[in-house]
Amino acid sequence: MGSKQKNLNYYTAYKIDSKRRIDRSILFGLLFLILIILFFLLLYFYLEYQSVQLKNDLDTINAYINDENNKSYNEAIIAENKLTIELIPQSNYLKSIKGFLLSSSVLNAEDFTTFMNCCGSDITINKLSYSQNERTLSLDATTTSTSAIAYYIQRLKNCGLFYDIDYRGFKQNTSKELYSFTLTCIFNTGDANE
Repeated sequence: MGSKQKNLNYYTAYKIDSKRRIDRSILFGLLFLILIILFFLLLYFYLEYQSVQLKNDLDTINAYINDENNKSYNEAIIAENKLTIELIPQSNYLKSIKGFLLSSSVLNAEDFTTFMNCCGSDITINKLSYSQNERTLSLDATTTSTSAIAYYIQRLKNCGLFYDIDYRGFKQNTSKELYSFTLTCIFNTGDANE
């Protein structure tokens, strides 16, 4: 019987050891399942938090967009950007004409600044051309009022750079409420007899 008892004890010990292995694998499986559930719960709460943050940001942006003060400010910025884009070619053109005029003996930098200051804020010069043989400076310009043309011609006459200024009227562009005109300015030669 002694050997049977030993066999039974080995068998019982094997069953207990086998049961412990099963218990450990079940325990590790449950831990793994719990970790996966925790991961997905954390992911869910993180995504929910991000969703709330994005909704708050979207509400803030919508409030900003729908605010009347911001609308007019944004429209003013857009209009200013459009004007800036329109003025860049004119600015480049004027820089090239300035360079040409300064390279000739007709104008120095101070005279050119005096000429440009005559425009004020009312006159926009669109085109300049210089004839060295005739010593004339022709310009095409626009303004929003006809009285600005008269004041501009008077400022040009008073600046002392020109002997005479030829003006032949204006044309009205009704779609933009602008008045365009052309002037031909004859430079002073420095001679009092001319």
